[in-house]
Amino acid sequence: MRTDTEHFYQEAIQRAIAAAFTAQDATPAMLAEAAGFSAFHFSRMFAGMIGESPGEFLRRLRLERAASSLHSGQRVTEVAFDAGYESLEAFSRAFRATFGCAPSEFVASCRGCRLPTSNSLHWSASGVVPVFVPRTKGTLMDVTIQENAPAWRVVALRHIGPYPEMGPVFGRLMGWLGANGVTQTGPGLAIFHDDPETVPAAELRSDICAVVAADFTTDDPTVQVLELAGGRYAVTTYLGDYSGLSAAWGRFMGEWFPTSGQTLDPSRPCFEVYVNDCETTPVEEVRTDLYEPIL
Repeated sequence: MRTDTEHFYQEAIQRAIAAAFTAQDATPAMLAEAAGFSAFHFSRMFAGMIGESPGEFLRRLRLERAASSLHSGQRVTEVAFDAGYESLEAFSRAFRATFGCAPSEFVASCRGCRLPTSNSLHWSASGVVPVFVPRTKGTLMDVTIQENAPAWRVVALRHIGPYPEMGPVFGRLMGWLGANGVTQTGPGLAIFHDDPETVPAAELRSDICAVVAADFTTDDPTVQVLELAGGRYAVTTYLGDYSGLSAAWGRFMGEWFPTSGQTLDPSRPCFEVYVNDCETTPVEEVRTDLYEPIL
């Protein structure tokens, strides 16, 4: 089963790569659709297996394609708009930042068209779609399968904005619990609803939650009461500063999961559980458990 699952995910990522190489206007959402996954799960899986986020991958390919077009004699203005830039100035800034010279100077500089990357996927004027080799190191991760995780009732505040800025919302939630005499019966956690690759940072939705009693109710419209379904979950633990969580999810979904023999359950959200207090715990001991629902 593990081999079948690994092939399934590799074929899905290969379809996304083919879409990137054949559609000049490809977007992260188009790649997710080609792979057959939700944008949220696809982004983490792609980053883990390829070593670049879908957005980073597409930007690099466009710039490699642009460099190839300049070598073939195409005018800079045409190359800029073909690469999806709205102005020549924006293209020139991006090109100079990446290749170290202006587009008009590129051919004379004798630089190559390929940019540094941890994978072997480069644009080619031949139009050939390369076959990727996954960066699978999943055996290095300690993942537990919880066969029957309990359901949790949570009280939640909705955060809209960049995920790294949700910290103050936890403070407001703790204040609400104290002001209303509500006892927290379990950990704090966060549920993420949107993919940062396809949704503007200012519009990202997350629910900042605290576990409460199973019979808890409230009429306060400033909070939500949610049911977090139990069942089967793959769970891994991350220790350290919260800034490393994105990379941990990438390893979890892109390296461990494709070789695990497990199948995602798209009907339930993934979430993070914050096991201890980051304000009083040494940063290297701050523990976050990552929960991914599986069938």
